[in-house]
Amino acid sequence: MNLPIEISSLDRILVTGFEPFGSYENNPSLDFVEFLKNKGFATAIFPVSFSLIDREIQKLKWDSYKYIFMFGLSAERNELSLERVALNWIESSLKDNSGFLPPCQMIDESKPAAVINKIDLNSWLTEFDKLELPVKISHSAGAFLCNYLYYRVLELNKNCIFIHMPKENDLEKLEKLIRALCFSGKVF
Repeated sequence: MNLPIEISSLDRILVTGFEPFGSYENNPSLDFVEFLKNKGFATAIFPVSFSLIDREIQKLKWDSYKYIFMFGLSAERNELSLERVALNWIESSLKDNSGFLPPCQMIDESKPAAVINKIDLNSWLTEFDKLELPVKISHSAGAFLCNYLYYRVLELNKNCIFIHMPKENDLEKLEKLIRALCFSGKVF
């Protein structure tokens, strides 16, 4: 499934991850971004901090990317989860890396309660099957920083998806998946 791709095309694909957080000394989303860093993809690592994440979001020109794949850890899951919905909501029992426990609140009271990603995620399942990657479509990115980032980015570029990943992942297969999804011409 190796498709011929020019480096100039890859730099229009942004792949993001998060730093380690809480009791997790390792974050597979960070590992994946580091794995892709020297392969031509645009990459970004986000802090697990409500006080820092907006500043990092503002540093990127989101509309300059053709496709955006955002990854985050969901340690209790055993498969990749394609997140359909970003909630306009913050709620957590977990403090961020700055020690801040956010109050339950809307991200932006002037906006809708949720944003539904219109990408035909069902059409992606075949590509996951070809690579034997376990996957499901999930209907909520949660209410912590993964969801916060997803909600904010969907406002800036609709060609994005948030994918929660389990603790263990095949990074080479994930890279092949991103290439296949972007360059097959039928899924984004």
